[in-house]
Amino acid sequence: MTDYDKLLEKQILAFDLHKNQSYVERLMKEGEIKGYTDLLHLYKSVMEAKYLQAKEKLKSFKGIENAMKKFNIDTDGPKYSKDIHKFYRLLNSKIKTARNELNIMKATENIFNLLSNDVENSLTSLDILNTVKENKRKYSPDVQLRVDSGKCALKRPGGKKKFSCDCKVILGAKYCKEHLKQYSPLDYTDIFPEGE
Repeated sequence: MTDYDKLLEKQILAFDLHKNQSYVERLMKEGEIKGYTDLLHLYKSVMEAKYLQAKEKLKSFKGIENAMKKFNIDTDGPKYSKDIHKFYRLLNSKIKTARNELNIMKATENIFNLLSNDVENSLTSLDILNTVKENKRKYSPDVQLRVDSGKCALKRPGGKKKFSCDCKVILGAKYCKEHLKQYSPLDYTDIFPEGE
């Protein structure tokens, strides 16, 4: 292998690392948004509960449903729960910022995927293509992340990126022992030749 080939290989591997990193960062940002959103719902529930608690003490109270029809988070929130409403507004702001960042991350990830295809097509006549293929992930990125975290990568039927088993993955496979036997019997017999 020439120095040029070695340099090109390092550049390809660095590119692949950045591409995978952009995928992981996007997943983390989605998790951050979900955490913020769950907390936002919790704060809203607390403000609604404090609002109802105050309304129930009034003689004009005509039931929860009627009271909630009049609830306005922007006016009643600070009136009945000033501090929580302050955090609620802050979280709303953080969610908007995080969603904008997520859109940029998704665009970056799409660019990496397009460039990855261009790079691979450009290397079809070079020996380094075999090295690139060997360094590509064995499984799809979401499955690989699941396997790398040590959990079974059995996907839930009909659900994108949803997994239904939290058992420990078998080294060198993508399933736990039970699901490896069920879905990859040949791999199972290779790993457990005596049917352990």
